[in-house]
Formats: sequence, structure tokens, C-alpha cells
Amino acid sequence: MPWYGVLKVLHVLAAVVWIGGGAMFAMVTTRLLRSHDRTALGAVIPQMARQLGAAGGPASGIVLLTGIAMVLVGHIGFSALWVRLGFGGIVLHALFGAFVMRKRTMRLIEAVSAPANDESAVARAGARLRSGMFTYLALMVAVVAIMVLKPM
Repeated sequence: MPWYGVLKVLHVLAAVVWIGGGAMFAMVTTRLLRSHDRTALGAVIPQMARQLGAAGGPASGIVLLTGIAMVLVGHIGFSALWVRLGFGGIVLHALFGAFVMRKRTMRLIEAVSAPANDESAVARAGARLRSGMFTYLALMVAVVAIMVLKPM
């Protein structure tokens, strides 16, 4: 199999892990928030956040590295619109994940862990995290669509 094919398989598998992890985090978090079970939220969300970081971080790095390698090996060039949009998307993901999603996840964990029984703080932190997750996933869907359709 040519190198481009190997790289593409790794690229797609890493994207599946990354996007699948984000989608699962969104679904489980949403369900737990709807259940109003602070104990479950306090136990599950920190674990999921760690696992998402452990799997999603490396997977996103593999997506980036294999993307660069495919551009080079496939002689595609970095000037193609879909390539530039893909790289722009991964930069947005990295920034949004590091500065928005991490902060919102930590706020929910803090709200759930607080000794006071302030359900409104948990609800606010959960709503902010949920809106961030759906923004993050929408951005992922847009990047996947661009990579599949390859607009010129």
C-alpha cells in the first residue's frame, strides 16, 4: 500500500477516536446533567475529562501530523482551500479545547464538588459546558465535511 493510503487510514482512525470521544463526552454529560445526580456527575465527569485528554489529545495530534504528511507525500500543496480550512479547523479546535472547554469542564467539576447544595451553580456550569460541547462538535462536523467534500 502506498504511504498516502497508510497515512489516510491513520488519519481517519485518529479522527474517529477524537470525534467519537468528544461526542461521547457530550452525550454522557448531557444525560448526567438531566439526571441531577451530583454524585454521579462528580465521579464521572472528571474521569471522562481525563480519558478524553488521554485519548483525544494524542488522536488530534495524529490527525494533524498525518494531515501534514499526506499533503507532502501526496504532493497536494498547502495552498488548496480545503487544506487551509482543515488546518484552520484544527487550530480552532486546539484553541477552543484548551481555553474554553477545559475551563468550562473545570467549572462544572468545581460546582459539583462544592459543599454547598447550589443546584443553580451546577445548572449554569452544565449549560455552559453543554453549549461549548455542541459548538466544538459542530466545528468538528464542519471540518469533516470540508475534508470529505474538498471545496476548491
